Amino acid sequence: MSDTEPFSSGSSDIYQPPVYELCSTSSDDDGSDVGLLTFQNQTNEANDKGMNILDEFNTDNPCPSTSGIAPKKRKSANPSQWKRNVIKKSTVTGKGYLNYKGREIAERKTGPDCCCKKYKCFVQINEEDRKLILENFYKLEETYVQNVYLGGLIKTENVERERSKTGTGKKRSCSHKYYIKLGNRNIQICRNGFASIHGISKKRVDNVAKEYRDPTVTTPAQSNRGKHQNRPNRIPSEWVSKVDSHIRSFPRRKSHYSRNKSSRYYLSPELNIKRMYELYLKKHELGLEAC
Repeated sequence: MSDTEPFSSGSSDIYQPPVYELCSTSSDDDGSDVGLLTFQNQTNEANDKGMNILDEFNTDNPCPSTSGIAPKKRKSANPSQWKRNVIKKSTVTGKGYLNYKGREIAERKTGPDCCCKKYKCFVQINEEDRKLILENFYKLEETYVQNVYLGGLIKTENVERERSKTGTGKKRSCSHKYYIKLGNRNIQICRNGFASIHGISKKRVDNVAKEYRDPTVTTPAQSNRGKHQNRPNRIPSEWVSKVDSHIRSFPRRKSHYSRNKSSRYYLSPELNIKRMYELYLKKHELGLEAC
């Protein structure tokens, strides 16, 4: 059945539409671009090969090939899902998590009753108030902010009377009083009850209290965690410089449509990260283990 004959439902032949082949544009004598779109009736040949001619450009022209599966989009980094950051945030917010050894760490809860006879901490503060205090405390998602909150509930005073049982022991320079604020009331409790209600260790309470031994101190000092220079996982600056110079060695051009609005440069669509990485290894003659 030819292309000019009408197609009927009773025909034994299967109608196959014509296939077009897209070729590169050519220029005439006056410099104007003329698009060359040729019609080729190669339907039978294309079906025998199991392919569509539109899937590939003519191999004689310089147009890049569009055949094959399109490269997958590279996933962007999400630091909030990194294991160390998840553990760090869960520790501060009191949520349960799996540590580096795979052991499950339970979420923070109110500690045991201090059984204090002097202040009767768990009697003055009922269970509902204790849950509310714990919930509001762990809504502060930074350790420094939590320490400022705890420091505001600790009052430092001079020792009223110094006495030692043996006479040789180290004398205290100050004493601390611990409070819980409920509405407009400040309820004094013991140190153990203060730690239990906030779901923290007594050592942390002592560390915060030490910051306020000096009466001129109003806020605790910032933590120096993470400010050291011991970075075993840091990529050497020499490698970064080599990769940067390697990327800049490829031809690049500005965007065609937003050239006046953007200063970005774009690499060839034929390049991808895998291909650039292989070229980098060949250029520097490095093994896969070295990078």
